[in-house]
Amino acid sequence: MKKLTIILILFAFFLPNFSLFAQEENVKVPGTVEEAKEMVGNALKVGQQELPGTMKKTWQEEVLPVWDKMYDWFKVNILPKAKNEIKKREPALKQDLQTETGEMKEDIKKEAPKVSSNLKNLWKEFKNLIK
Repeated sequence: MKKLTIILILFAFFLPNFSLFAQEENVKVPGTVEEAKEMVGNALKVGQQELPGTMKKTWQEEVLPVWDKMYDWFKVNILPKAKNEIKKREPALKQDLQTETGEMKEDIKKEAPKVSSNLKNLWKEFKNLIK
């Protein structure tokens, strides 16, 4: 049932293209469902054989050059500005880091006894469950 559904979906997908193929002299439009299945099967086989090479070629000749150009543009236009901005803000960032570190240490000192007591209570409950 699944195979039939897939074949019918593919047939419906390729059906509009058959009229384009029919305009050429060498291609004949399938007369029966069996011929259509065979034609779609052949098209899938050819696609499986040629698709990896086509994808690789497209990737190398079209996609990568675009990404290289985008990266080069980023390197020239954005990266220097970002580095300058980071250098400007570095002292303030270091100060904020020290402040946050101190606050976190104080929070840990405050919260550690609570966590410790909660763990002790949890351990007692666990012991009670085992007994």
